[in-house]
Amino acid sequence: MRPALAVLALASLTLLAACGGATTTPTTSAPATQAGAAVVAATGTATPKPAPTEKPPTPTLTPKPVPTEKPPTATPTPKPTPTEKPPTTTPTPKSTPTAAPAAVPRQLTGSGTQAPTLELQQGLALFRLRNSGTSNYIVTLLDKDAKPVNLLANVIGNYDGTTAIRIPANGAYTFNVQSSGTWTVDVVQPGSSETAQNVPLPQTFSDRGARHTQFFSANSGSLRLTMRHAGSKNFIATLLNAQGQPIDLAANVIGPHEGSKVVRIPANGVYLFTVEADGEWSIEATQ
Repeated sequence: MRPALAVLALASLTLLAACGGATTTPTTSAPATQAGAAVVAATGTATPKPAPTEKPPTPTLTPKPVPTEKPPTATPTPKPTPTEKPPTTTPTPKSTPTAAPAAVPRQLTGSGTQAPTLELQQGLALFRLRNSGTSNYIVTLLDKDAKPVNLLANVIGNYDGTTAIRIPANGAYTFNVQSSGTWTVDVVQPGSSETAQNVPLPQTFSDRGARHTQFFSANSGSLRLTMRHAGSKNFIATLLNAQGQPIDLAANVIGPHEGSKVVRIPANGVYLFTVEADGEWSIEATQ
């Protein structure tokens, strides 16, 4: 408010001077002078205030783009180098043992007196002989040199019997047959498939007339035999092995017979009996 009052007083004085104003000095001139001086002193030359300089626009700082951090590059885990497997060996399937073929029976037939020939292998041979006649029926087996190997049958009249013998060597054999009627000779040479069809001991074998028994298995050692015969002629029982080799003459009697005997079995294996008889007979075998 004081500067404004000073300015107003100064303006009034200036107006009075211009009009020639009164010369009367106001009693209170000193204070007025002091006031004018104060106004002059206060105002002096009025320095115009500089027009405010417009500040230049503050540049807007464009923020630098924050570099985007690249995601860490995943280092690929190296795949393990596959270890070469050694070539797999496919196991060769074990061959299933082929069963031995069954023995094939062969047959000779004729009438009257004849001498047919047949190839035989070394080893066991089983024969079945039949005759329809009223006179002698005699069958003799000869080797290639005409040497007798075995007397297979020697009867009168009709006949149906079996026997077992050993063939000494491979070759051609002749059957010298004497008969007054028709006859047949069946031959089988058994192999492993036949001998495998054996029975264990103890066993009792029984039949009538000339017969060979079925195969049986026995252990090495003693074999006890109990034998009976109800005929009137020869009773001959022979123990053979699976190759047809004679092991023991178990019985050799004429007429009725009842008795026992112990024979020796040389090795574990398959055996059989061949029997010549004219009546009923039995052989009980135990170990």
